[in-house]
Amino acid sequence: MFGNLKGASARQIQEKLSRRLIVKTKQLMNLFRSSKIETRPVFIIGNGRSGTTMLINLFERDFRLDVYNENDPRIADNYLLDFDKLTTAIERSKLAVMVAKPILNTFDVMRLLNDYNDSRVVWMVRSYKDMISSAKKLFGDRLPRYMHDLVVDGSGENFLSKGMPQNTLKRLRELDCRGFSNLDWIALAWWSVNVTAVDNDLHNDPRVLLVRYDLIVPAPEEYLRKISCFMGLEYLPRLGAYINARSVGKGSDVALSPVVEKICSELYEELKAKF
Repeated sequence: MFGNLKGASARQIQEKLSRRLIVKTKQLMNLFRSSKIETRPVFIIGNGRSGTTMLINLFERDFRLDVYNENDPRIADNYLLDFDKLTTAIERSKLAVMVAKPILNTFDVMRLLNDYNDSRVVWMVRSYKDMISSAKKLFGDRLPRYMHDLVVDGSGENFLSKGMPQNTLKRLRELDCRGFSNLDWIALAWWSVNVTAVDNDLHNDPRVLLVRYDLIVPAPEEYLRKISCFMGLEYLPRLGAYINARSVGKGSDVALSPVVEKICSELYEELKAKF
């Protein structure tokens, strides 16, 4: 029950155990809820290491929400959505709002919006350099290898090869990628995911809320209130107390090749202009 806590700080262990207790309590309470109501699915997506876990951990504390993490077997297999399972989970929910984090299905954003009645998407955007710094520590050379193999060799069996739109892949293959470092390939993974928001004009879609990580972390109460309202709920005060502001600016020393720096910086500025 209490696995995956090795190396965690005392505060992290306390917070994780607290969330797990709340989750178990919510599951028990649901057994005694007899009425079925119309449930709105809310999907928290974006590029990995962009604050999606931060949000899902906060929402696990809210007794008004059904919450499903990225590898919850009730909706996913090996971190990828099983859409039949997702449909069943929504139909069986007894709460007004269900929140899921199908992070590896971000490329499927339009399907998530169009296939599920009254659905909403919270799209998290983080600085590409901060994301690179975080992803490098967590994923090592796995993510850059996925990108290299897909773009250069057209191979791979992972969320990028299964989900990346052909138009996005075509643009990546037009780059002169000789000499790209692992950091460059991680940056291109960030670009390929976030350019999906621009290509689908999501900033003009009222069903989508684009949230900047560097803004929500320093002022969590303001932005969590905005997210709650977007989901159709009143904000529960003090949820923002669990957010760590020290995670902004960690990638200031990340150096990229000029071509990768150019396309990532241009996309990030475009995204920031749409908020």
